[in-house]
Amino acid sequence: MIAASAGGKVPPQGPLNILVADGERHIVRLIQVNLQRQGHNLTCAFAIDEAISLHTAQEFDLVILGETLHPEGAVSLLKLVLNATAHNAPKIILLISKFNECDIPALYEAGAHLVLTKPFNPAELIARL
Repeated sequence: MIAASAGGKVPPQGPLNILVADGERHIVRLIQVNLQRQGHNLTCAFAIDEAISLHTAQEFDLVILGETLHPEGAVSLLKLVLNATAHNAPKIILLISKFNECDIPALYEAGAHLVLTKPFNPAELIARL
């Protein structure tokens, strides 16, 4: 786990508490650097068990999940996280591979707020917060 506080400019709506979880460390680091520059507070995880534990222990405004965390795919991952929510459900952004773009409608139906395909532009992620 990597926890970091905001070191950049504070967004107009105030800093968001964000959980970023993906099995690909370089993706987590890319998101971490870009969102910290925007003034957000980030907690990072690299495994599904760690992400679920953090998610149930803390309240996050936003959860960014990579589909690589769950062997059964993004829909199962999304349902697992939503079922583990003990407090207000945060917005959830899913990062999926281009090979799974056909799952996008099902992901929105399951509760995703945004679905981005990898590789993605960090500027698009920031703009959609």
